[in-house]
Amino acid sequence: MKTTTKKLNAFTLAETLITLMVIGVIAVITIPTLKDHSDEVKYVTAAKKAYSSVSNATNAVEVKHTDSYFWDFTSAKTLKWYKEVVNEIPNPIPSKSTWTMSEIGGGSAGTFTPSFWTGDGMAWMFQSASNGCTKGGDIIVDTNGAQQPNTVGIDIHGFVVGHKSCKASDFGVFAMGDGVNDENSTYACTSYAITQGKMPWFREIGTYTNCSSFAGS
Repeated sequence: MKTTTKKLNAFTLAETLITLMVIGVIAVITIPTLKDHSDEVKYVTAAKKAYSSVSNATNAVEVKHTDSYFWDFTSAKTLKWYKEVVNEIPNPIPSKSTWTMSEIGGGSAGTFTPSFWTGDGMAWMFQSASNGCTKGGDIIVDTNGAQQPNTVGIDIHGFVVGHKSCKASDFGVFAMGDGVNDENSTYACTSYAITQGKMPWFREIGTYTNCSSFAGS
């Protein structure tokens, strides 16, 4: 009886190594891109959450203490009102009570000195209105507290309680730099990120030096 021997095909060591090399090259190319996209989504989501938190807190304070147009916005009393309606926590990093804010191109955008922290890890800073009005004010939020990158337009965003018309009837909470309710170009990335749901300056590093390119978006 004749015995038939079946020949088995298999990859050689060289073929296996070449395949692994190709997979490695693809991983090197794609993984950083995927991470950048994941980080961008994370920061956009945080910016939207900050806007929602500021809006909800302002509405809650207005229910108790009349329209924001009539507040002395930077007073200790107004700050106390906000603390009463948010989940305020002690400074989670006591050694870090202030930090430098950067522009998206690397320049300085001033100093962040928190007015208080909230349980979701965000730091809030209150300041007088930057739109020229004597009423209302600005709330700057660092969405991950003192953690890096501490950059305006990425983890730091600005919101105005008021309106550039300075009329009580137009008052509300708006993302800075939208051109309709506020013209602060320093924080114009906030408006763009919230309305467009993306941060092109995050993906195109080196293309932009600040947020003014997105003013009015």
